[in-house]
Amino acid sequence: MDTIGAIATPGGAGGIGIVRVSGKNARDVFTSFFRAENTDIKDRYAYFGRVVDLNNEVLDSGIGLFFGGPASYTGEDVVEFQIHGTPVVLRKLLNSILKSKLARLAEPGEFTKRAFLNGKLSLTETERLNLLLNAETELQLRVAKELSKGKMAKRFTELRENLMNLESRIEASIEYPEDDETGGALEAAMSLALLLLNEMERLAASYKRVIHWTEGVRVVIAGAPNAGKSSLLNAIVGYQRAIVTSVPGTTRDTVEVTVDIEGLRCTFVDTAGFQNPGDEVEAAGIARARDQIELADIVVLVWDSENIVESERIEKEITGKPQHLLRVKSKADRLDEPAGDFIQVSAKTGSGVGELLKRIRILFDDVDLEHVFLFTERQKQAVEMAIEELNLAISFLVDDGTLEIAAAHLKTARWHLETVIGLVTTDEILDGIFSNFCLGK
Repeated sequence: MDTIGAIATPGGAGGIGIVRVSGKNARDVFTSFFRAENTDIKDRYAYFGRVVDLNNEVLDSGIGLFFGGPASYTGEDVVEFQIHGTPVVLRKLLNSILKSKLARLAEPGEFTKRAFLNGKLSLTETERLNLLLNAETELQLRVAKELSKGKMAKRFTELRENLMNLESRIEASIEYPEDDETGGALEAAMSLALLLLNEMERLAASYKRVIHWTEGVRVVIAGAPNAGKSSLLNAIVGYQRAIVTSVPGTTRDTVEVTVDIEGLRCTFVDTAGFQNPGDEVEAAGIARARDQIELADIVVLVWDSENIVESERIEKEITGKPQHLLRVKSKADRLDEPAGDFIQVSAKTGSGVGELLKRIRILFDDVDLEHVFLFTERQKQAVEMAIEELNLAISFLVDDGTLEIAAAHLKTARWHLETVIGLVTTDEILDGIFSNFCLGK
């Protein structure tokens, strides 16, 4: 394979920046672009020296490291230049390496892809690593750490073995039908198939729990014009993110901001007020608000205390669309009435905002990491396709004359399960996984 190189640290200035190279030319890259007093390069030693460009001009001082394969992250020879995190210097060093033709620019995730291809990481470990690298909250970090315990691979390996056992039973019935004159073997096969189907459906359901922890939840703030939606958003984030005026219909487009609520990543969406639109732009904003409600995990419906009838109409319109609905009465500092089923919030004083955030967090408080096995959309889709194939196999198990078809569907079901843990892969699967990684990872 080609030797690859990339900047491995995030964009922007930093204390340390890393240029990483992996492949057969890594040692040549080290000797060509690093100057140290000790020229005897030893594996896994850190050397202090200077990095230079193609013209031997010093770019910076720092540390050079050489990791001989296969005892490296990628399983190949790897070089890292750890210098000051000055973006222009990092780019000049990388460009010099690329111009030398000793390496080409790495694709996103290509270092980790090589680690997988060389047996350094399993497929689920690479996906967990991506989850870990992109963790923005403590809860996302906890999920990533829990997934490192290997429970998922063990669970899917057991499921695969049971499917193979089921295949063997059916193939035996096909080859030796005279051994099952009473039909007991087929009945046992059917029972096992139904048990496996139940297990797969439980696995697929586990994804619905974890997606809110790994990707966060979408909270749409909806209501009538001038009900206090934008003021509520500003009170939640602590600064003026949305424009607030006394003119109804000020918000024409959606405004989004992300907040960490005790580890739960929440994206709040301020939307245009529901009313008869006065112009084309406002109509588009209201249409977008309806679209956002369809996508929402939670809708915070802000009631206008001065227009109860309109608020009731809006609630009837959106009832049943979000997974969860929370009712809020804004301008609580002006209210003199019991809260009832409402959360009373004052954007002016901040009262009630903490209670609203607490209620949102409680809705997703079932953090049972012991039963989390799927954590990516790809994995979920693979299990759903396995379920579909197993259902088809079950439908053909009822008739001796269609056992061959049942066996074929079982093999396909097993293939889909094997893609989850990387026992079988395709270029499409790998490209889909590693394209989500950053450059240099």
